Amino acid sequence: MSDGDICLSPGVMGRSGFTQCAACRTPQASLGLLNIGPSNQYPERHEVTCEDGARLACWLVGPESGPPVVLASGGGADHRGWRSVVPELCESEPERELWARHGRSLGEECRVAVFDQRGTGESVDVPPAGSAEMLGSDVATVCRSLLQTPCTVVGHSMGGMAALQAVLGDPAVARNLALLATTAGGSGLTWPSDSVLNRMAETKNGLDLAVSVRFRSENPELYDVIAKEESAEPRTVDPDALAQVFFSHDVADRLNEISMPVVVVCGSDDQFHPLPNSEYLVEHLPQARFVRLGDVGHLLNVEAPEVLIHEISHLANSA
Repeated sequence: MSDGDICLSPGVMGRSGFTQCAACRTPQASLGLLNIGPSNQYPERHEVTCEDGARLACWLVGPESGPPVVLASGGGADHRGWRSVVPELCESEPERELWARHGRSLGEECRVAVFDQRGTGESVDVPPAGSAEMLGSDVATVCRSLLQTPCTVVGHSMGGMAALQAVLGDPAVARNLALLATTAGGSGLTWPSDSVLNRMAETKNGLDLAVSVRFRSENPELYDVIAKEESAEPRTVDPDALAQVFFSHDVADRLNEISMPVVVVCGSDDQFHPLPNSEYLVEHLPQARFVRLGDVGHLLNVEAPEVLIHEISHLANSA
């Protein structure tokens, strides 16, 4: 880990020492969050054509003069998973109040592109990706088609794998990188515990494992909405397709090729990609900084959106 590593969990020692912050429950000023709020604009809908002819549904939010950022969703999720980070994606004020009651948006000062990956949302008619490399190529295509490159590439979970593949396959597309709750694969992969793997095989409610106990108890209405959407949203991505992508991803021996600034973010209660996955990334990326969020699970884009808005905005605006 580098000297810039920080920990936002109370009573846990990081390289910067103890902190009194408690992620998502600390007064905003103590987290140094930017004083920004969601804009009133509607997202611009676009379609981009990938190298194999596949057309992906995309949306743009934020000022054209803002630093360009692309957000890549986790496996099987569509662009709506970013509503807490980019509230302009909400379709109504009640929805915005539920998903983003913090009143902030990454799109206030950044030019943000989100998209539905193959087999999800409005890209549901596109066959699922066959490899992590293909997902990375799609991320690069979205960047080059809709944003001024190089841009800030952000990926959550399998979207983080796509982000790593994108910058390794097309380094000129990115100026910096944010990796959220993801893994390098290969020798950098730490599997979930046996008990979690067993629960994943037995339950149809993966959301129960994806969020922290704290989030579920403090946000029951949002939890129920997410659960209903997950069961209803259109997708052709099945577990076998996701597994094919997952097992194709291994960049553990290439992390030293990524010389750009990187922020790695992970929740202490992440059961899908436990903390050692992020620690491996930080230890092997030349310019990585670690943000560990206490009492936060795998869905940190929903559980800790204010922290992500701050970190991504800071990264995108850095020289």
